[in-house]
Amino acid sequence: MSGALMDQAIAKVGAKQWHLSILDTAACGQSDCADPIPFGTFASEACRPLSKHVKSIQVLFDLHLGIPSCGDAAELGQLVASGRYEDLPQPLAFQASVPRTSKVDFLRISLGRNQVSILKVLYLPRPVSFQVANSLCSGEAFVPVFRPGPWNIKKAVQFLLSKLGGYQVRWHVLQEKKRLRLPAVRPNGAEGVGFINAYAPECDARNEQTLWILVNIKAESGTPIAGWPESKVRHTAQNKSKGLAGAISMTQFPLTTFSLKPFLFEFLLPNLYPLLLNFGVMLLGSPGVGKTPFVIIMLQI
Repeated sequence: MSGALMDQAIAKVGAKQWHLSILDTAACGQSDCADPIPFGTFASEACRPLSKHVKSIQVLFDLHLGIPSCGDAAELGQLVASGRYEDLPQPLAFQASVPRTSKVDFLRISLGRNQVSILKVLYLPRPVSFQVANSLCSGEAFVPVFRPGPWNIKKAVQFLLSKLGGYQVRWHVLQEKKRLRLPAVRPNGAEGVGFINAYAPECDARNEQTLWILVNIKAESGTPIAGWPESKVRHTAQNKSKGLAGAISMTQFPLTTFSLKPFLFEFLLPNLYPLLLNFGVMLLGSPGVGKTPFVIIMLQI
């Protein structure tokens, strides 16, 4: 019960870049390892015997070391994968009914001379007491050694199971997250800034600018700002919008009536312009939606 094997596994896969997920259907087949860990070593260096001192159990190991072979590995694996635990032959069958929605891993290694070692890993839907866990096991019962961080232990267990070799039925997959390499931003950034100035929407009232940024900074977008940090692109795009956000005196304004949305120049303004001879106009809206350019355009008429 030294826990040395568990410590090594946690050091290997405990970091956040390793992701553990459950499969929709169990993966069945032979697991080839150059130097497999013996089942006994796994039990002694990554597990602790089930005892009354363990108050809450959710992962349970049912270990059968050096027993007579009692069936074909693939046939036994299919029974486990399909949840037909009651059809397992003696002495492999669980002593009590397995709780519904539980998952069971099955590992079998041949020792020769018609001898095998079998490990069943029972993943319970919720923690159970020692009495309930003990009533399930038909072999030697173990639980993982205690270490802080339950996710570290879960990932380490899956890493170690893959190192045991033999025929395996597994419900979990442990994968290292792929790090996406982003293209380096050009030192001067002139091309990227020019791209933003030319194509970034001025308005973000309906998240037009946000959507444009998220699409064009993707590494696979092929744009001059691919891989740029979102914060820098957003800041640059907002700077572009600020040029239209204030009431700055201009002798030649770059927008006309037809620069507005069709609803404005086709319907609203033809009805609004005659009223400007006798009435004022009040515009209400969030900052940056285009109130000031709208007023400047009307004043040019």
